[in-house]
Amino acid sequence: MVNYIHHIENTLVMFKDDQRISPWHISLYIALFQIWNSVRFKGEINIRREELMSLSKIGSANTYTKCLKQLNDWGYIKYTPSKSRFISSKVHMYRFDTTPDNTTDTSCDNTPDTSPDNTSVHLVRPFLNNTKHKENNSKLYKTRGKQKDESNSSPPSPSSKTKSIKKKKKFIPPKFEETKTFFQEQKSTTQNAEMFQNHFESNG
Repeated sequence: MVNYIHHIENTLVMFKDDQRISPWHISLYIALFQIWNSVRFKGEINIRREELMSLSKIGSANTYTKCLKQLNDWGYIKYTPSKSRFISSKVHMYRFDTTPDNTTDTSCDNTPDTSPDNTSVHLVRPFLNNTKHKENNSKLYKTRGKQKDESNSSPPSPSSKTKSIKKKKKFIPPKFEETKTFFQEQKSTTQNAEMFQNHFESNG
């Protein structure tokens, strides 16, 4: 079980203290982490140079290869290059989360379907969705109560129909301020909130 927030926090702290780390190393690592996250934190991931260079915004193949090998040599990842052009290279992502397994509210499970909250999508959105759902239910009950009272007295006016239509809105993804507030409540950093928001907005 990988703790999404604590893994990123601890990795960024190590990057800060490691004077060898450059922006290219950080960018490449975040790209690797995104792929690792997309496969639900499997022990080993297949990588493609074109995909990683696009995600990390690294334009030079030499810089990409150099940073990948250095992250391996410095103990951040285990890089296994392929000897065949028909077989993908592999990367093993070391875990840097040190939180006990009982903190499941912000963690992700690497075995599928063991609990309802085992994916990283559940870090923020259920919290916002549940709040929105309760608010919508409260408004819906009030609206139904008003409509029942009005049906006993007089036909509903055009303005009341307009209000009931306006209240039926589709779910709107949280704004960055809402995401940042949630991460602050979890004693996390604004940088993690920004990475989280950018990651899920890029995935639609």
